[in-house]
Amino acid sequence: MIRPRRASAVGRRAAAFVLGWRVLGFLALGCPALVGCQSSQPVQATAPQQGEVTVTPGPDGVQAVEVDANDQYRFIPATIVVTVGKVRITVRNIGGTPHNLTFRDLVAGGPGPAGHRVAVPTIRGGAEQSVDFSVTTPGRYRFVCTIHESLNQTGTLVVTR
Repeated sequence: MIRPRRASAVGRRAAAFVLGWRVLGFLALGCPALVGCQSSQPVQATAPQQGEVTVTPGPDGVQAVEVDANDQYRFIPATIVVTVGKVRITVRNIGGTPHNLTFRDLVAGGPGPAGHRVAVPTIRGGAEQSVDFSVTTPGRYRFVCTIHESLNQTGTLVVTR
């Protein structure tokens, strides 16, 4: 009768070492394949830009509008129509992802520091913030969320006479 040989302590440690590396390899390479590749980067937003609003001046002469920023990387409404004059845009972050709103080609010329871009700084989910400015030149002014511009989170301010 042949008796199986018992592994030595060194042999058992070597086997455990190899097994440990195999498990680690599976966890690193195999598990993601089983659960699907997950990325912390958002996927390209596919929802269409939506909503247009024409704003009229309030009793104080300010054309005020609320713009929602959401986790689908869209501004709602995406198009805002105003006339030359004072404007107040309030951005409400209705999602959990931080957002901002910046006009790349619209510079403040009214009250406050002149010569700076019109913008709402980054706000967290559930927060809101406003920016007041005056527009004197009719035209189309594009605004973006600088964090999600590559996901096409954009809108347009249309200024008429």
